Amino acid sequence: MNEIFSKTDPEWENVFRSEGEGDSSIRRDLGHVGVFSLLTEDELALLERAVHLRHYLTNECIIQEGVPQSGFYILSEGSVNVVRDGEVVEILRPIDVLGEFGLLDPSPSALSFYAAEPTNLIGFFKPDLVELLDTQPEMGCKILLKFSENVACLLRESHTNLCDLGYKS
Repeated sequence: MNEIFSKTDPEWENVFRSEGEGDSSIRRDLGHVGVFSLLTEDELALLERAVHLRHYLTNECIIQEGVPQSGFYILSEGSVNVVRDGEVVEILRPIDVLGEFGLLDPSPSALSFYAAEPTNLIGFFKPDLVELLDTQPEMGCKILLKFSENVACLLRESHTNLCDLGYKS
């Protein structure tokens, strides 16, 4: 029997998804991530079509230390080991975010991230944000606002930690 099988490249999977097709678990996961918390249900549905789904096998590298990044991932299923200098320093679980600074800062990652088991991730990258800002500016601005608030919070925490260590501001 001469059957033809069609496979969609995961890089393009979301492009070929039909209009009504969607995974409500992806939308739910997106809604639980801080940078997307200002988005409406309709905006989350649009975002769902813009994100990239990735699957990693156990011990597969997701983000390599020293390599520039262009976006971040939301851990949907599985777990991820955060590695610094060859040591696991943290284990991430579903709905955790990894590599979030890559969205705005292309600097090389200071950490490596490896799948601790078969793992599914939702990727959102700088070109996706730029396209949203171009086509859905209100939605893109909501994401940037929450991202900015998160960065400001981290800076305050870092400053407090430095002051606790004796740094004079």
